[in-house]
Amino acid sequence: MSYMEGSQGDPSSTRSRDLCGKMDAGTLEQEKESSVDLQELQNLDYVDDFFCSLCQLREQGLLVDICLALEGRLYQTHCLPLAAVSTFFAEILEQGQRNMVDLEGKATCCGLEALLDFAYEGHCDVSKDSAMEVLRVSEALGAPRVAALCKQFLNPALQDHKEVLASEEKLQNLRGIQELQRHGIGWDLELQADGISLKVHRVILAAGSDFFRGMFTSGMKEAHQDMVSLSTFSSADLSLFISFIYSGSLLLGWDNVFEVTEAALPYQMSGILQLCYRFFRENMESEHSLDVLALAEAFDLPELRQETEDFILRNFKEVAQVPKFQDLKMDQLVALLSQDGLYTTMEFEVFQAVLCWVDEDREARLSQAAKVMKCVRFPLMTNRELRQVIAADLMAPSEKCYKVLEASLLSVPKGPSVLSQLPCRIRLPSHVLVIVGGDSLTRNLSSRVPSQDLWFAHRFISGIGLVKHIEWKALSTLPDMPRFRHAVAVLDNILYVFGGNHFYGKEDVLKSVVRYDPLQDTWERLADMQERHNYFQAVSLGGLLYVLGGNPDNSNTQCLDTVECYDPAKNSWKFVHPLPLPLCGHAAAVSGGKIYVSGGCTGIYHILRDLFHYDPAAGSTHLSPMTHVRGGHVMEALGERLYVAGGLSHGERGYMDLYACEVYSPAEDSWTDIAPLTHTHVVAASVTFLGELYVLGGYSYETYKDTHLVHCYNPKSDRWVNLGTMPKAYTDMKACVLSLPSHLRERTPET
Repeated sequence: MSYMEGSQGDPSSTRSRDLCGKMDAGTLEQEKESSVDLQELQNLDYVDDFFCSLCQLREQGLLVDICLALEGRLYQTHCLPLAAVSTFFAEILEQGQRNMVDLEGKATCCGLEALLDFAYEGHCDVSKDSAMEVLRVSEALGAPRVAALCKQFLNPALQDHKEVLASEEKLQNLRGIQELQRHGIGWDLELQADGISLKVHRVILAAGSDFFRGMFTSGMKEAHQDMVSLSTFSSADLSLFISFIYSGSLLLGWDNVFEVTEAALPYQMSGILQLCYRFFRENMESEHSLDVLALAEAFDLPELRQETEDFILRNFKEVAQVPKFQDLKMDQLVALLSQDGLYTTMEFEVFQAVLCWVDEDREARLSQAAKVMKCVRFPLMTNRELRQVIAADLMAPSEKCYKVLEASLLSVPKGPSVLSQLPCRIRLPSHVLVIVGGDSLTRNLSSRVPSQDLWFAHRFISGIGLVKHIEWKALSTLPDMPRFRHAVAVLDNILYVFGGNHFYGKEDVLKSVVRYDPLQDTWERLADMQERHNYFQAVSLGGLLYVLGGNPDNSNTQCLDTVECYDPAKNSWKFVHPLPLPLCGHAAAVSGGKIYVSGGCTGIYHILRDLFHYDPAAGSTHLSPMTHVRGGHVMEALGERLYVAGGLSHGERGYMDLYACEVYSPAEDSWTDIAPLTHTHVVAASVTFLGELYVLGGYSYETYKDTHLVHCYNPKSDRWVNLGTMPKAYTDMKACVLSLPSHLRERTPET
């Protein structure tokens, strides 16, 4: 059942639901095997919040159930988190003897406090003087993971891992608590709802849910009852909530995510809602987008509504073909079609969507057709498309819709057209496409000049007759000097710019690195790379940055096989495993947590077909080679695939421009041809943006002409579209995607 067919926002409505993803932890493995369309999502923010709440309950002395006596001191705490990490406390919990426990002779205050810190925070601070003491206590109390951390501390080579492991240890602690609940150990409360009964721990529910925290810590009668009946819960909802509180994870798929979201909203189960919203963002597809929009509107979820509406506008052609599109109310359809951000390569597609909507219930919708037709921007159509419009029976001269067409065409200003005066379709993405540096010809075409400029694409505009335009604005200027043949990478919305050339001489290759923070609009000079690099690649993976190969001296006779790794936290570089051979003019991208490298040239002008997976620790694994040899090309990850376009190949007289494009499937280790480029792009820039592959600038080897064109490839339509031009015809520049603050975007347009 689709959400649009459901209760439209009544949280108390009766819902018949499959319990997939809502069973207790004991059925989790069975659910994974039987529900291939479900995916398990873990909310690590919930895990952190859970233990933070648990710490607060302990500090406030709420729901504490055990007192530990040691060296004349009393420690009021919760037995359950201790039992999750210590066999000693697990036995106490199972035996039910939790009031007062004397630890004299079994522990020291230093060791016990370290154990408490680990149980509640996932880490314990030990020093050189205390490590052995904590180790002895953890071994005596049966806390093997605390003992392992002490041993890591005592081994200097492993000390860097302590902070990384804290969140993982907390997740393990929660899983230990889940195991205790699964085996019915230490429960102090029985919850009943709609014919089911669940044995739980009051303190865990209070730490995991605002709803239950209020029930058990604010003096309500339920705080003292051994059995609580929840008449407002269905059995499915209660099972869902308890399973999530004890695990921080859910099994979600399109078959249950709407019902899970609807169940969590009345009780403000924020951890569950975060996972549902994450599922919607990461798995949004045309078939379900209108259901998500209806959900967001029914429950007044503005952020989800905006994201879903953006998806629908970006993918209008596909969404219009979904059967649920025909069920939209007139006001809903008008609201969508009126948006400037509606993306379509042909305005005629909007007209066709309106015709189909009217024909779905012609008798009832004929009177509404003219109002909806006013949203179609007829001046954006070609003469051929307008002839097709007039041929439709709904557009007969006697019909109201024909008068809408007439009025729309007459609204176009006479004389030279200005885009701001036309009924344009405008894409105004939340993130922006940025181009960095490059070089270009001077205005008199007499020489080339490197660039220090950063530009961003503020808006994408479709004008009359499918003429497209990109509104560019100046973002910033590279500090110190211009750069071309450089590399860029983005980490946590910070732009890093590496090496490249600042001029055309043999010694003009750079080692320097700078980074730009768009939120602060500031630049910072970082530690230099250990070698000079141009015609190379940079990628971000696991919080680190890698630069791969390149040319060290502009001689075009040698390439590098070295790979350098930059750690932003330490502002330092180190060499890691080298490439399998020296390369320059290659392409690199990250997909599925792996670095892939394709094509490029060796130092003897030989272009390659190679594709390999590069592991900084273990080296390279060669994969199926590309169909064509390529150098100076682009490669980007989109979805679960790698898309390759442009560049040079071998020709009868040396090199030749390459129009052919191809896509690689890591799962199948195979290449497939896709639509070829309509224009050559050698040493161009590229990004993935709004679900499409963008290729910008570059030059043609055969004509030696630069290009200022921007093309994008849509995988769903297998089609390249010319989106407009750059501020200049740049080559050897780079591109990326950043989130900019509003004050930078609101600057006066430059081009």
